[in-house]
Amino acid sequence: MNKQATTISAIVLAAGLSRRMGSENKLLLKFKTESILKTTIRNLLAADVDEIIVVLGHEADLVAEEIKEFKVKSVLNPTFQNGMNGSIKKGINTAGENANAFMICLADQPLISSKVYNTIIENFKHEYSKDNRIIQVPYFKSHRGNPACFSAIYKDKLMNNPSQSGARQVIEENIEKMIKITLDEESILLDIDYPNDLIV
Repeated sequence: MNKQATTISAIVLAAGLSRRMGSENKLLLKFKTESILKTTIRNLLAADVDEIIVVLGHEADLVAEEIKEFKVKSVLNPTFQNGMNGSIKKGINTAGENANAFMICLADQPLISSKVYNTIIENFKHEYSKDNRIIQVPYFKSHRGNPACFSAIYKDKLMNNPSQSGARQVIEENIEKMIKITLDEESILLDIDYPNDLIV
């Protein structure tokens, strides 16, 4: 049995163009009491992660200014227009040397609470203690959600993944190691893409 402590790096993908929202950067729009991005980061800071890495791209200076009060790492993905895969790679490459797991988070999911993050993290740590080659994916009913958690054993595969759409190809290629965690939380499916999504 693997007794190694699990050190989790949360990689927050905050580089996108927000095309579906219109002309504004959706991450900077107000959601309840503060911006979408701040809400997401604050929820992660209250969860049991060891570090948070925010990957910047579109309007990087404005986004960096928005999160300057938080104790997080940030890194620029200069090729953000090519898709989220480059941001995942930048985040993984920025993670601390001791990280043995990566939790890939979307910056536009402010409805995921710290409690939900912790449920995901606790289950991952439990499964990781039995098998350190797992990939964990959360589901609501039959629908796949976010964030997915990867053992750092998959670092090279994630870094060499040719798909621009994210880490799904790595999951599919290692499906025998995928752990499904089913949650009674629709928030893992909900991101903010359109103006109407801000009405909660």
